[in-house]
Amino acid sequence: MVQFGLVLGTAATTSSLPLLTRFYQQTYQLSFARGAKTLAHVSIFLAVAVSAGMAALMPQINLVLFASHDQDFVLAVYGMSVIFATALLVQNSILQSVGSFYPLMVGVLTGIAVKMVLTKPMVLGMGVLGASVSTILSLVVMVLIANWLGRRWLRFVFNFEKLGRLIVISLIMMLTVNGIANVLTIYLGLVG
Repeated sequence: MVQFGLVLGTAATTSSLPLLTRFYQQTYQLSFARGAKTLAHVSIFLAVAVSAGMAALMPQINLVLFASHDQDFVLAVYGMSVIFATALLVQNSILQSVGSFYPLMVGVLTGIAVKMVLTKPMVLGMGVLGASVSTILSLVVMVLIANWLGRRWLRFVFNFEKLGRLIVISLIMMLTVNGIANVLTIYLGLVG
């Protein structure tokens, strides 16, 4: 399921790379800025929707695929990595279209180091959930560092206030869908 979310994110970001590159090379700065902003908004919206949907329906997905409710919460948390991996893909497409590779390279290498440092203590302290949380934290570090180092090109793309509102709305949607799914599961007698 996480791979499906990443395939959506990858498809959206890589398909717009040639267009962004052409806008940049032909000095259509306004078109480049609009294209980059649209790419970011659409990709992040899809990633948040996919992650929230997976989290909301994880008990049912887990039951259907594995006939179990083991680790529902861990899988739901891990599904949130789609959001930050997609944000990283968006940053990659925008930075690659302008020929800037340094910000993403530093962000990814730092994120890998964070993952290596955090995984063992978090797994020891939180079990399998620690591995999921360390993955998400390392992706967040990658996104933040790439955003900071590539701010010349990314400053107009990511609006963290709008992202916060989108996440709040998605949480409300997720809780609603989860509640409806649980009621239907009980009503239809599918409790495993």
